[in-house]
This record gives sequence, C-alpha cells and structure tokens, in this order.
Amino acid sequence: MEPILKEYIVEAIKVEKLGEKPKIKKNPEPMSEELQKKLDEMPDLKTAFEALTPGLQRAYILYFSAPKQSKTR
Repeated sequence: MEPILKEYIVEAIKVEKLGEKPKIKKNPEPMSEELQKKLDEMPDLKTAFEALTPGLQRAYILYFSAPKQSKTR
C-alpha cells in the first residue's frame, strides 16, 4: 500500500500547488420533514446547525434521514 499512498500524496501536493479547489456539490441532500420541523421549532438548534460546515450538515442530514419510519427519525 505504501506506493499507492505515496502516489496519492504526490498528486495531492501537485493539486495544492496548482491552487485547484474541490468542486462543492450545489444540491445538498434533501432534509427530512421531521428534521426541518425541529429546526423551525428551535431557533437555537437551527443557528447551531447552520454554523456547521457543509460536510457536517450533510452528515447529520444523512444520519437523521436514515431510519425508515417517521417515529424513529
């Protein structure tokens, strides 16, 4: 695995030196109705959620949207 890791590191250094930025997904994950309802009900929670990075927001959305039943979400 060492040669593969070295190759990835060298590639990452090249990308960094070129100043390329990662492409950010413009369409975020759809938020479940239950999570959106809680964010609307609790302004402090909404403020804290919006302060998170887009990656963490996506992780929470996916986590809370995973259960199939509404009562579980």
